[in-house]
Amino acid sequence: MGSLGVGIRAPQRLRLGVGRKEGSFLGAPKDSYAKQPVNGGRRAQALPHKRTAQSFPRGASALSTQSSRGQICNARYHNAKQIRVRSAAQDLDSATDMKIFCEELASAFDVELGAYVNSSPLRGSGLFAKRDFARGDVILSIPLGVCLVLARDPEGRQVTSWRGPEAEWPRTKAALELHFSTGLPWDLVGATPSPSSNAGLPVPSLSGALVCGVMLVDAVEGHGGAFFEKYSALLPDRIEVPFCMPDKVISQLQHPEIEAGARAQKERLRALLPDLALADEDEASTGTLPWGFACTRSRAFFLGGDYFAFVPFLDLANHGESHNSEYGVVDNTHVQLVASREVKAGSEVLLSYSGGEAYNSQRFMAQYGFTLLEGNLNDRGNLNDRVPFTAPPGLEGAALSIEKIQDIVGDKVWMDMMMRKDDVLYACVKSVPLTEDPDMDGVQEQALAQNLLQQCREQIQKFVTTTEEDLQLLQEAKEGASSQMVAAIEYRLSRKTLWERCARLLEDYCAL
Repeated sequence: MGSLGVGIRAPQRLRLGVGRKEGSFLGAPKDSYAKQPVNGGRRAQALPHKRTAQSFPRGASALSTQSSRGQICNARYHNAKQIRVRSAAQDLDSATDMKIFCEELASAFDVELGAYVNSSPLRGSGLFAKRDFARGDVILSIPLGVCLVLARDPEGRQVTSWRGPEAEWPRTKAALELHFSTGLPWDLVGATPSPSSNAGLPVPSLSGALVCGVMLVDAVEGHGGAFFEKYSALLPDRIEVPFCMPDKVISQLQHPEIEAGARAQKERLRALLPDLALADEDEASTGTLPWGFACTRSRAFFLGGDYFAFVPFLDLANHGESHNSEYGVVDNTHVQLVASREVKAGSEVLLSYSGGEAYNSQRFMAQYGFTLLEGNLNDRGNLNDRVPFTAPPGLEGAALSIEKIQDIVGDKVWMDMMMRKDDVLYACVKSVPLTEDPDMDGVQEQALAQNLLQQCREQIQKFVTTTEEDLQLLQEAKEGASSQMVAAIEYRLSRKTLWERCARLLEDYCAL
């Protein structure tokens, strides 16, 4: 049997540059969708300032820090107006009601809506094609006038301008004044480690996300104009990202690194705006700062290197590894979602949130609040899930035989793995040092296999619950409609599954 190579290259995936961290540049020619990451290629052109548009020179502030904090926090979020605004959601009792609601809202604000909202087999709700779409067909076309758009400086540290539908936006204006009077950072990255502590690891640039979150708080309270007064009915009441969970649910992740990141993010938000933040035991409810921030982290888009936006209806699209759509800005007037391949009527319209980047399960959970249930080929079996196992002292040059691993799993399973039918196995194989050298030191090889197996067993023992217990708890959480608990259990199950699969593979290897 021939070897497929130590690199174990996954089959090439079409790179569209369309994830929530990547996308087309503003100012692109009509029907042109950029294929580069947002930080590469030419710079984005300026947005035309239509409707409400505010520019802020660096350091500008009309209010003191004290008064700005007051304006952001004083109008509390649990009030009669918010209840009235979001009461429309109570009338959407069926899929038909949801379709009618979306159609009427889209028609009233010149949104081209070639998809409808329905329950998704992946997670929550999603967008589904109304008809067949060929590659290049426009599925959604959303005027920029109904989007929440923020521009940042080239370094990505400060907001230079913002725009949204014509409305009061009281907290948004106060937040921006606070931003410039105090140098408040708007690029908090949650559970993702900082560059200083983890050099070389990917860190998302989320400048403007916190301001955009404050804009959503304004919107759900009725201060964001007529469109968002209605659209707020489509926004989630509960967010599954870890820093929006109560502390007792965060602990159910059973992963110290992501738990610490979630608690640190809560502390950052509490330090910035304590009246809109959460106590440890609270979950993020609609209208809180963590809720708005989480919505923008998980549902907003880069529209080019210097622009960050919450795009209504586009935010409803789910992630899929086999995505079938991409988005871009056309003529500086509309954001369009376009079919990247054939999309059949009734099938779900999916984006790639990662845009071709190697997002592991921790990144998906920390930023978007979900785990890929079919496995994630970017996971690795080690303490931080990012890099392969490390050989112990004295075995630095040792490796396992790729041919022996192929023999263990069998030809069919191996080829299924290479065809992306078993991403968990792919992650396991990529987690261990490999070699094609037939003359390697057999003693060192066995010693390495035994050591890696012991590492696996030690990590499995650190989990508080067993896989069988998790499956039972997961069913109970689903029956109890506890979406945050479901997300937490699915996340720890994904990590546990990887460790257990690695252990079984290494047990078979040691038995050779």
